[in-house]
Amino acid sequence: MLIGNLGADPELRFTTNNRPVLKFRLATTESYMDQNQTRQEVTHWHQVVLWGKRGEALSKILSKGSRVYVEGRIETRSYEDSNGVKKSATDIVASNLILLGGRNEGAGAHPGGGAPAVGGGAARPAIGGGAARPAPAPGGRPVADADDFPPDDFGGGGPGGDDDIPF
Repeated sequence: MLIGNLGADPELRFTTNNRPVLKFRLATTESYMDQNQTRQEVTHWHQVVLWGKRGEALSKILSKGSRVYVEGRIETRSYEDSNGVKKSATDIVASNLILLGGRNEGAGAHPGGGAPAVGGGAARPAIGGGAARPAPAPGGRPVADADDFPPDDFGGGGPGGDDDIPF
């Protein structure tokens, strides 16, 4: 669970299977008292990924400075850069996102005054509609993925699922 502000406008892309994927950088701030009892602040940056219609809808609402609450899981991936150097990256794959307001409170304000929940919550608004997805816009180039990973249901309850955890 993270609460923070977007560091830049989010980037919407489409997979080779035309599935939307929204990526954005989220800044979270940690404050603490040092040995001299002086308040210190440290900013941490997180790469957040949001799949499907939710990501597509939120690409029209979110912008640099938007304050959001994000729930999700941590995923680490490895890749080779253009020079053949092996690198790794850690992403937050969002399962729930709530708009909190903040710097851009007027931009993308939600009708009714409340902050819409987008994701696994029971009281989430219908976002995205059933319209066909548009073709990727210039700059919204397709990205490769493994058959529209991640699946809609992560748990499953089978071997290795959440049901194996003893708490």
